[in-house]
Amino acid sequence: ENDRALLDTIYADLSLDKISVYVSSDKKKILLPLRATIIDLAFKMQSTRGVMCTGGHVNGNNVSPEYELSHGDQVYLTFANKPQVIHRWLDRTATYTAHHAVRQFLDQHRDQSTKDGEETLLQYFKKFRVHHDGKIISKLLTFFGEEDLSELHCKIGNGSIALRNLKAFLQGRSKL
Repeated sequence: ENDRALLDTIYADLSLDKISVYVSSDKKKILLPLRATIIDLAFKMQSTRGVMCTGGHVNGNNVSPEYELSHGDQVYLTFANKPQVIHRWLDRTATYTAHHAVRQFLDQHRDQSTKDGEETLLQYFKKFRVHHDGKIISKLLTFFGEEDLSELHCKIGNGSIALRNLKAFLQGRSKL
């Protein structure tokens, strides 16, 4: 794992496909790979607080953590007091360091995500007055492409399944 991080660092240093951004709070110029996001910058600047990144201000505009940076951007990072990581961040990182940190965080918090997702699903069943028997659970799993209910709970809990999609599914079922 350390060898992989070292190789990633060396590759990033040798790569010609880089962008430089200016971090307002530290008055530093930072080199990042092409397609780097606020997430990548947050982990590069403050590896221990990267999971708490809520986004930032780029060239004076408020942006999400998934915002893709461009060469010459002036960036100010914003952080919360608690972790903000969602599963979707894995697809929005350009550096190994950020990707690895997000993956590690999600793996460590899997049990809590599963519990949160189960509670959310039950709340939505109640809200839309949908009886949650084996038949509806089976259709729900098929709709979201899952084979295991606990995996579905986990994905709802960690944000990789958008609540608007769950709501749309259940609204359609309640109308029937």
